[in-house]
Amino acid sequence: MKFYKKIVTKIFLISTIILGCVSVFGGCAVQSCGYKIKSLPNKIIYQIGEKPNFDGLKIQAINTNGNYQNLRFDAEDINSVDTSSAGVKKVIVKKGGFEISFDIYVANIVANDSDNLKKIFAEANAGDVVYLRKGNYIPKNAKDTNFADVEISKPLTIVGDGNTKTNFGGNFIVGAKVQQGSYKKIDNFDGVKFIGINFLTNTSTKNNVVQWGNSTYQNGAIRCFDTQNLSVINCNFCGYAFGILGDNANGLVVKNCRFKNILKNGIKISTSTKNSTIVQNQFLDIATNIVAFDGDEPARLCAIYLGFANAGQCGVAVCKNIFVRIGIANGDLVYFDDESKNKANAYTSTLQQMAYLKNSSALVLVSTSLNDLRIDGLILASNTYSGCLQTAYMGKTGKTTINTAGITFIAG
Repeated sequence: MKFYKKIVTKIFLISTIILGCVSVFGGCAVQSCGYKIKSLPNKIIYQIGEKPNFDGLKIQAINTNGNYQNLRFDAEDINSVDTSSAGVKKVIVKKGGFEISFDIYVANIVANDSDNLKKIFAEANAGDVVYLRKGNYIPKNAKDTNFADVEISKPLTIVGDGNTKTNFGGNFIVGAKVQQGSYKKIDNFDGVKFIGINFLTNTSTKNNVVQWGNSTYQNGAIRCFDTQNLSVINCNFCGYAFGILGDNANGLVVKNCRFKNILKNGIKISTSTKNSTIVQNQFLDIATNIVAFDGDEPARLCAIYLGFANAGQCGVAVCKNIFVRIGIANGDLVYFDDESKNKANAYTSTLQQMAYLKNSSALVLVSTSLNDLRIDGLILASNTYSGCLQTAYMGKTGKTTINTAGITFIAG
């Protein structure tokens, strides 16, 4: 009898240990493995000396089972942020062995929609943060040039109150000076950020030709040149020929932006693209019904146009973007300008339609100085394509050779 009691006791102890281990390992299996920001604070723009207020900040813990759980945190879990000087300030939340960060902006220049923006930006100093308060920075008429060709000639951060509150109906020239209708580039220009601005302009048509309120808008909402480290975050673009138009881009970041009803390209880097990230953007109704020419050739109509001047590593990622109705003809064709109309009339109607279709795609990736596209380090991943005549055009006019070994192309 004593023998059986010992056996039962041992079984009980072993069972208890096993259950305890299951409990322990079960607890380990479902635990936090990182954080994500669900929503930023209600206020992220401050003037010098203002006390930060993080009301509205919501953080979620990502669990090892793939679920999300709201994270409880206190003021003590947030680092002290110095607002005594202008700049981009990093806010760090630490809790439970993990941390996450986001930026707030301390502005030393505050502008209203009634101010002379050209004067404000001309007098700004390198490193300044310019806050465009909510309002309508919209030309009163075709002769109002206060918001046309606003020059950014120094490294600046330009922050709006959000892409439905700070409405900007003009265009910025980044990295160049406007001189008698032409642009003089600034060498080695570096470091401009646009955050939370709604770029919008309206066009009309007459005799099936686009009518521009101001010809400068054909240059794009943001016209940049040999610009390094240009960031465009949480902005909207609507109605322009181009959202962002540049010659060379090194370190371009375009994130969480919306491009809608753009006539040619949402983003176009015509010559060379390096070390750039285009992520989590929406491209909607780009180049709808448009016929356009670049010189004697039909223009490439697309959401994103990237040129590559050299063989080798480019370090470019185009990921998690949504492309909807890119280059679709669903009505009467509209000519980008009179020149496009005149050149298109040289085609028969069938050839004109075919030229239109051939030059429409979500992405255009071209070699600009080589006979073929020979690039490494280009990642096209987790994008969603809907209603696009073509997903991507790659190569060069008359050439289709591609170094596919250097391109990672993963459909969304």
